[in-house]
Amino acid sequence: MFKKMSGAILPALALALAAGNGTALAAGMPAGSDIKAIQKRVDRLQKELDATKRAADRAAQLADTAQREATAADSDDIKWRFAGSVAANYGSNNMKGSSDTFTGGSFMPIFLVRYKDLLELEAHMEVANNGSETKTSLEYAQLDLFATDWATIVAGKFLSPLGQFQQAIHPPWINKLPTVRQASWRTAGPNP
Repeated sequence: MFKKMSGAILPALALALAAGNGTALAAGMPAGSDIKAIQKRVDRLQKELDATKRAADRAAQLADTAQREATAADSDDIKWRFAGSVAANYGSNNMKGSSDTFTGGSFMPIFLVRYKDLLELEAHMEVANNGSETKTSLEYAQLDLFATDWATIVAGKFLSPLGQFQQAIHPPWINKLPTVRQASWRTAGPNP
């Protein structure tokens, strides 16, 4: 930066000195002590710029390290997911004097944890509110061991020992059928 500045200032200063008058100083050109002050300031700014460049390089290295660590975490043996649904109950009728109202709802999170392609843990709970009280229940929690590509060993509390109908149609926002299929297994209590 000083080289660019001195390229414009020094020839003008040399002309003023050759002319033997102080017209250059009167025209706003810096005096000798001012040039030294400017040089010191330029040197200080250069040091600050170098320090900023080093800090930026360090930040880029840290960002690269963090990116590599995040990528490594994604490729670990254990993977997990969180899913679920929310259902709300709404009551409405056409009778005079009655009002439409929400009568409660439920939150049903599902937690999935998988270890390689060998084990999977799946747990589904329900937090239900009927307006006056809140109930929690464990819908199912099962551990799947993938013995081969064609055989899975399942242990725990599960919805149905056979098939996928009960598990796939279980959430209340999916199952709008008045009854469960005849061939499905069913636990005590109301239909899902």
